[in-house]
Amino acid sequence: MREILPSVGIDIGTSTTQVIFSKLEIDNTSGFGAIPKIEIVSKEIIYESPVYTTPLRNEWEIDAEQVKKILFHEYEQAGIKPEELATGAVIITGESVKKKNAGCTAKQLSEIAGDFVVVTAGPDLESVLAGCGSGAAKLSEICGGLVANLDIGGGTTNICIFENGKVIDTACLDIGGRLIRIEDETIQYMSESIVKISTDIKSSLVVGAQIDKTDLKPLLQRMIQLLEEEMGFRQKTDLLSAVYTNHGLKKNYKLSHIVLSGGVAACVQALNNSADGKIEDEFLYDDIGVLLAEELKNSLLYEEMDQKSQEKLLPQKETLRATVIGAGNYAVHISGSTITCCDGNFPYKNVSAVRISLTCKEEIGNIKGEIREQLRLLFEQDKELPLFAISFAGIPRPGFYEIEDMAEEFCKVCKQYNLGNQEKPVILIMEEDHGKSLGQALRRKLKHDCNIEGSILSIDCVKCKSGDYVDIGKPVSRGTVIPIVVKTLIFE
Repeated sequence: MREILPSVGIDIGTSTTQVIFSKLEIDNTSGFGAIPKIEIVSKEIIYESPVYTTPLRNEWEIDAEQVKKILFHEYEQAGIKPEELATGAVIITGESVKKKNAGCTAKQLSEIAGDFVVVTAGPDLESVLAGCGSGAAKLSEICGGLVANLDIGGGTTNICIFENGKVIDTACLDIGGRLIRIEDETIQYMSESIVKISTDIKSSLVVGAQIDKTDLKPLLQRMIQLLEEEMGFRQKTDLLSAVYTNHGLKKNYKLSHIVLSGGVAACVQALNNSADGKIEDEFLYDDIGVLLAEELKNSLLYEEMDQKSQEKLLPQKETLRATVIGAGNYAVHISGSTITCCDGNFPYKNVSAVRISLTCKEEIGNIKGEIREQLRLLFEQDKELPLFAISFAGIPRPGFYEIEDMAEEFCKVCKQYNLGNQEKPVILIMEEDHGKSLGQALRRKLKHDCNIEGSILSIDCVKCKSGDYVDIGKPVSRGTVIPIVVKTLIFE
C-alpha cells in the first residue's frame, strides 16, 4: 500500500530564490478491518539547490525569464523532470508578492514546474510553511505548549503560533532585512514601511543619502520594538497596525518557546558562530539584514524569559531554508479515504472555495440560498462564473435521510449552475467524514432527476474557507485519496 510521491518546493522571496526536491511516503495507517486512513508517513529531502539572489528586472518587476532559467537548471541538476513530480508548491513570498508582474510570473512558473505543482502567494500560508520547515510545529507537538515561529526574511516577518502541532494564529509584518538596499555606501531603496517607521521616529534617512550606521540604529531598534509589540512584550503603538502586511495576531499568547527562521535568523546564527560575535562586513548583502540581526540579539525576544512563564527562545532547526522546506514537505494534505471521485481533468488548479454553513440537519434547507449569496459576494464582478468548490463543516454522523436531503439540495444547485460535467464538475469539500456517501447519493440524484452521469468530486477531512483557493491533484494510493493544497493567493 505504500507509495512514494516526488515533491518540489520553490521559494521566490524578497532576497533569495531556492529549490528543494523531496520524497513523501504515504501509507494506510489504520488497523486491519478498519476504514483506510491514508497519511503522509515520512518526508525526505533528496536535493537542495544553492541559494540564489532573486532576479529582478527593476524595483517593480521580477525577472521571470531568469527565474525560469534557475528552475530549468536545478531540475536538470537534480535529474528530475517536471512530469515526474506528483506534488509540490512554488511560494512567492515577502516583497516579491508586491511586484506588479507577480501574478503573471506565477502563471508562467505553473506551466513549467509540473502538473500538480501549485503556485501561491500569501502571508498566512507562508507563515505556516515557515513554521513547519523550521521545526516549530513539531516542537509544539513534543512540548505540548504554545510555540511561536518568527520567520524574519528580506521583506516581511511571518509569525505563526502552533499548539500541539496545529496552527492557531498567524500574522505578518512588513519588517525585514532588505527593506533598505545599499550600494556604494548610498541608500538606493527604502520600502514604504521603512518610510513610515522613519517618519515616526523623525529620522533623516532618505534615498540617495550616504549610509551611516549611527543614523540607522534608531530605525533598527524601532523595527525590533514593533516585533516585540506584536508578540506582547511591549505596549502596542499606533505604528504597529501601519506595518501589518495583512493582519496581526488575534491576542497575546503565553508561549512556551519562540523559534526564529528566515534570512535575518541565519545572520543571528552566523553572529553566534563567529569568534568575536560579529560579522566583519555589516553590509555584506547590500542591505540592513546583518544590522537587524545584531539588534535582534539585544532584544526582549532574544532574552531568556521569566522562569515562571517558561518562555525561552530556541535554536532553530532551519533558518534560511525554512519556507522552501515547508513548501516542499508540508504544503500538501491528503484527503480522507471515504471519497467519491470521478474521472476528471486532473489536476484542478486555483478552484475558488465557497464556504457555507452546514453543521446540522436544520441548515440543509438553506444550502441553495446560501450558495447563491456566496457566489454573488465573491463573483459579482466576473463575466463568467469560475470553477468553484462548495466547502462546509458537515453534519456529524449523518443518517440516511440526512444524506439524501443534502444530496437533493446539492442536486438543485447543480441544475442551476450547470455543474456535474467534465468541464465543471461539482466539487464538495467537507470536514466531516462522509464524502463517499454524500457523493454517491448526489450521483444517483443527478442520474435520476437530470439524466446526467455526474462528474463529482466529494472530498472529506479537508477544511477551507470562502476566498481560499484549492488545488486538487490526481488520486493516489490506487485512487483512494486525493492530494490537496488549500491556499490564499495575494498579489498586489
